[in-house]
Amino acid sequence: MKNGFLIVVMFLMTMTTFAQEKKDVTIGLGLGTEFGGIGGKLAVYPHETIGLFAGVGTMIAGPGFNAGIQLLLPSDSRVKFYLEAMYGSNASIYFEDSYYNSVFKKVYSGPTIGCGINLATKKRNYWQFSFLVPFRSQEYKNQWKAIQNMPGTITNNVLPFTTTIGYNINLNK
Repeated sequence: MKNGFLIVVMFLMTMTTFAQEKKDVTIGLGLGTEFGGIGGKLAVYPHETIGLFAGVGTMIAGPGFNAGIQLLLPSDSRVKFYLEAMYGSNASIYFEDSYYNSVFKKVYSGPTIGCGINLATKKRNYWQFSFLVPFRSQEYKNQWKAIQNMPGTITNNVLPFTTTIGYNINLNK
């Protein structure tokens, strides 16, 4: 967790340097991995086809952090398709055991890849929608299996993908 936080801090410092060169800078709120779960995201676009971002939020079980890169396909329309890769929080477990009156909560980190679209508004702000595939850690998989095997525990299966929705405001209008 500390390493993830340090990565995000260093990333934000790098993005601040890019922002001083009058590149597009956006800040957004949303739900999903890029936003640290439920949270915010800062993105800098040093080139019209490259975006660097960092997100911070809550994943219910604890704080979530992410940093990554987006490769945008060139487009003159309001819809821009992108591919992305990131590292940071991509799974969490929050489990209450009423029999033992205990709570287990932990956030897990790893790489995530995906694709999505940015749907621009007239003011150069944009809605973001993405489909992501997290590479969850073995520690997460083992803990989830242990919880599923507990007597009397009802759990849902975890989907092998996640989605994101967010709204981003362009600070360089």
